[in-house]
Amino acid sequence: MITLHWFSPEDREIMTPLMLEAHRRGLQAELRHYHDPAGDISVHCHGRGDANPARLSAFLLHDVGQDWWASDLTEDDNMWADTPWSQFDLVFLPGPEWSAAWQRLSHLPKARPRLGACEAGWPKADRVGTPEFAAEVAALRGGLTLANRPTVLFAPSWETDDHRNLRSFVAAFEPRDVNLLAKYAPGYHEVEEALLAAHPRLQLIDSTTSILPCLALADAMLSDESNCLSEALLLGVPPVAVTDWEVPAMPEHGLPARPAEPPAFAVAATMATIADTVEALLSDPTGTASRVLAAREATFAHIGAAANRVLDALQWADSGDPRLADLLLSDA
Repeated sequence: MITLHWFSPEDREIMTPLMLEAHRRGLQAELRHYHDPAGDISVHCHGRGDANPARLSAFLLHDVGQDWWASDLTEDDNMWADTPWSQFDLVFLPGPEWSAAWQRLSHLPKARPRLGACEAGWPKADRVGTPEFAAEVAALRGGLTLANRPTVLFAPSWETDDHRNLRSFVAAFEPRDVNLLAKYAPGYHEVEEALLAAHPRLQLIDSTTSILPCLALADAMLSDESNCLSEALLLGVPPVAVTDWEVPAMPEHGLPARPAEPPAFAVAATMATIADTVEALLSDPTGTASRVLAAREATFAHIGAAANRVLDALQWADSGDPRLADLLLSDA
C-alpha cells in the first residue's frame, strides 16, 4: 500500500495525481491525513517523525517556497533543522532551482535523504494543459463577469482583520481599466458583504477553489510571499510581490510582524506602485512573457510528467531496480 499524506486541501492537490498514477499502474494507493499511519510506501509533503516508519518513505515540497525560497537557503539558515530530509529515503524536487540549491548544500547531514534526491517536477502542475483543467477554467469563468479587458488577481498568503491589503489593491486599480479578482486561501479571512458592495468591480472567488484555474483567468497576479507567485509561472502569468504588505505577528511562535519576503523571480512593487507596475508589465507582452518563461523553466521541470517520474522512482527504489540511479541527482 502506498499512502500519500496531506495536511491541507492544497496538499491533496499535490498528492491526488500520484494516487491516480499509482491506480493506473494497478497499485494500491490512498490519500491519508498527516497524522494517519504510514503504509509500506509513504509519501509526505510535511516533515514528521513517524514511530512506525514505512518500508520506503519519500518527501516532496508542499509548495515551492516551503518556508524558504531555494535561492535563500544557506548552511546556517535552512529548512532542514525543522524538516530533516535524512529521515526519508527519497526526496523529489520540483525543478532546476531547487535541485541546484540541494546540490550546493547536500553536504549537510540533515539535507541528505538515505537514497538521494530526484528532480521529478511538481505533481500539482501536471493538470495544467489537460482537457479536464480547461473545463475547470471554463466553469470558473462562467460564474464570473469578466469584461474584455485585462484581469488582475489578488491572492495573498496573509491579510489583516480589516482587509487592509485588499482595500489597498482595490484603491490602486479602481481608476484603471481592469477586472479585479480576489482569492484567499481556504477558510482565511472572509470578506464582508459591505466591502464587496462598496466595490462593485471586485469579484471574490470562493476560497475553496484551486488557485490554478484562477490564475488561468488572470493577466497579472499580486501577492505577498505566497507560493501562488510560483504557480502563476505555470500559467504564464507575471507575478507581482507587494513588499509592504506585512506578514502579521504570530505570538504563538514568538514572531513579530515583518515585511513580506518574496522570491527573486517576482516583480517587486509597493502599495503605491502596484498599478503602474502591472501596467508596465502588460504594455510589454513580449518581454514579460520571455521573463515569465525563463522563471518557469528554472522553477518547474517535467510539467505533465511529474507523477509518472515519482512513481517510477518509488517502484524502482522499492524493487532495487538499477534504473533509479539515472534519476538521482549528483550531490556535493
